[in-house]
Amino acid sequence: MADDEKKEATEEEIDEAAENLAFTNAEIVRLIKKNLPEGRMIKKRVKTGMNKFLEEVCIDVCKKLAKEPYAYIEYDMLERAIRPYKDLHSLEVEKERLIASLNKIKADCEVMVDDINRKFSIFEDKDKKNE
Repeated sequence: MADDEKKEATEEEIDEAAENLAFTNAEIVRLIKKNLPEGRMIKKRVKTGMNKFLEEVCIDVCKKLAKEPYAYIEYDMLERAIRPYKDLHSLEVEKERLIASLNKIKADCEVMVDDINRKFSIFEDKDKKNE
């Protein structure tokens, strides 16, 4: 089994040399498999796409770091540059919280409409009797 993994890694290294990918496909595959359920197969297009995506993220972060006026890049500068990517999860949580809040407001409005219809239906009944 170890021979198969070595063979797969060697084949991927040859492929990435031909495609000029930024990261080794073996590392990308290892990370993907580590975070997927066991037994999932990963198509080459996914491996390449993930590699290119990570390259784009790295380039974007480096462009932000290049705007820093200092000769040395400190860790806090890196933290500022990667903050948008780290905040994605908190944005998703905030979105869910806002949706839940809006659904609660919607339910409260529906209850109020029902109360208004019930209370003012008395007047409608009296108007119909007077006609």
